[in-house]
Amino acid sequence: MINKRLAIIFPKDSKGFYDPSQRISFGGATVQLDMISKAVSTKVMRLDLLLPDYHTIANPIINGRGFVQLFKNSDNFLVKAFKTLFVLIKYRPHYIMQRGLTAESPFLSLICRLIGIKYVFMFAHDIELMGYYQNSRKNCFFYPLLLKSSSSLVCQNHHQLSNLDKKYHNKHIIFKKGIPADSIKADSTIEKKYQALWIGRCVKWKNPEMFIDLALRYPDKQFLFLCIKGNDVDYYASILKKVSDIPNITVVTYAEHSKIFSFISQSELLCITSDMEGDCPMTLIESGAMSVPVVAFSKEFNSDIIQYECCLFANNDHDLFLSNFEKVFSSSALYNKMSEGIRMYVETYHDIEKNTNNLLTKLIGN
Repeated sequence: MINKRLAIIFPKDSKGFYDPSQRISFGGATVQLDMISKAVSTKVMRLDLLLPDYHTIANPIINGRGFVQLFKNSDNFLVKAFKTLFVLIKYRPHYIMQRGLTAESPFLSLICRLIGIKYVFMFAHDIELMGYYQNSRKNCFFYPLLLKSSSSLVCQNHHQLSNLDKKYHNKHIIFKKGIPADSIKADSTIEKKYQALWIGRCVKWKNPEMFIDLALRYPDKQFLFLCIKGNDVDYYASILKKVSDIPNITVVTYAEHSKIFSFISQSELLCITSDMEGDCPMTLIESGAMSVPVVAFSKEFNSDIIQYECCLFANNDHDLFLSNFEKVFSSSALYNKMSEGIRMYVETYHDIEKNTNNLLTKLIGN
């Protein structure tokens, strides 16, 4: 066991992950931080999970990992800052980890630096390397402060590192997200009811319309559309209206995380229509663990995945995306090769235990 105290800050929507009864959507960052916290819980002297509004969770103790309320989401900026400072002084972690850029991130990094806590920032999306928030795509004015005050800057691959200001490369750590792949495998007895699957929050940069277009173009195939409400309620309503009269698309508007693998197991192919991602999204890793290959609208997520020939990328070319979709179903030999390849890729690069051990080793070394 490492004689260090670690705190992990969870996104404000994480309460929906831990208490499904609230039916609040959550993102891949929450899923990944949960995986990391499970992996490190027995390796550090103390682990605190810091979560806004945790008091609304029915069971605040999950598998022996307890939550600490950071602040209320309704608090104003100054109150959030003072409450955060109080929590940090009270629990005094050696390291504090946050994934994904928020308005509070730069100031949190500064507070940690001033009181002697090592702040570890993990980039959740490629666009954050440019100083923009993932969902709103607005500029984070104090992003340079985050880079300067952080103890470590965690990139998901070397492409992200190449977009990081070179004067901060001495702070970098490469950490690939992961899952316990050994305990998640495909079940050949489950019927494949759907040819194509889409999973994600309904936000514009994920381009859910592209999946709807596939359903219209291929009425002989069945599509499963797991579309979770995002912050833009009007946009979400417009998407649901578009799919309401399409007979070959099944719409699911909410699912707790434990049921996601059931949807994946019933599907032949995962479609990722985002214009860009931060390395491999969690949906790809989860699908890959169950041997479900992928077609993606964007460019390749990283150089490692290419050699496994398990995901067809379209480089943001809509015609190529359509062609790749047809290509997967045109040859059973190709499909089987991609299915085997994506499982091998996930086992090789996204083992959460191995990746977390490497992360801890590098953190302590810094």
